[in-house]
Amino acid sequence: MPGSEIAPWFEWEAGSAFCKADRRAPHDREPPAGFDDIPTGRYPKCMAPANAPQAARIDSRQKLIKAAMAAIRKQGYAATSVDDLCGMAGLTKGAFFHHFKSKEALAIAAMEYWTERDSALFEGAPYRASSDPLDRILSYLDFRKGLMVGTLTEFSCLAGTMVQEVYVSHPDIARACEACIWQLFPTLPPTWPSPASRNCPRQLPV
Repeated sequence: MPGSEIAPWFEWEAGSAFCKADRRAPHDREPPAGFDDIPTGRYPKCMAPANAPQAARIDSRQKLIKAAMAAIRKQGYAATSVDDLCGMAGLTKGAFFHHFKSKEALAIAAMEYWTERDSALFEGAPYRASSDPLDRILSYLDFRKGLMVGTLTEFSCLAGTMVQEVYVSHPDIARACEACIWQLFPTLPPTWPSPASRNCPRQLPV
């Protein structure tokens, strides 16, 4: 490859006269002069981690979920459009529909994420260490009060906010909200009525 700066590398790698005359094992051979001067500035782009596209997709999906949680708590489900969500997330509609087939699908995903996050939060809450039923209830209320920081939108419950609006019009979303609300019962005193108890308030009409 006359005139090419990287020709020695290709010839050496391919088994040129330089290599053939050298009977040492391949890993013991020295590369030709000038090998260390080959520019490598082009490598970072072509050697990007194989999972980079997947990480970008996950990040885009998460941005939409967080946008939905913020927008729905601020202005409600019906008043939140796909355009609003894309604008908040800084993504296109194409990206939106790549991850979610509809606004309802995103709302359900956001509710599932909220439930998972709440579960982890309440799992380590201080009130769970109390064995006395009354103390646990009072500690639970104190814990809840401690979460009320910032504006109403910032500390309001996504499940409680959204279920009031969609419990009839969007039963799938309502069921996702119900799952989040009822998950807290096992963390309260054993004497607290379970959802299946006849003494428990009627379940959400879904």
